[in-house]
Amino acid sequence: MQRCGDAAMMWGGLSVVLFWAFGLGVVLGAVAVVAGVTALWGRPPGGADPTARDALAGIAAGAVGIALGLLFLWALISPTPPATLP
Repeated sequence: MQRCGDAAMMWGGLSVVLFWAFGLGVVLGAVAVVAGVTALWGRPPGGADPTARDALAGIAAGAVGIALGLLFLWALISPTPPATLP
C-alpha cells in the first residue's frame, strides 16, 4: 500500500495548490483523504509502516485543500449587495 500513501500526499498537495480552481481543490482533497485512509487500512498489523506518515500527511493536506476550496467557493458564490450609483 505504499503507492496509496504517496498518492495521498500528491493529491493532497495538489488540492492545496489548486484550491482556487472552482471546486478542483475540493475534489482532489477528497481523493487524497480516500487514498490516505486506504493506505492506513492496508498496513500490516503490529508492524511499523514508513508510509503511515505519508498517508497522514496526505489526509491532512487533503483536509486543508477541501477547507480552502470550500471557503473560496463560498466567497465566490456568496451574494454581494448591489452597487449604488451616485
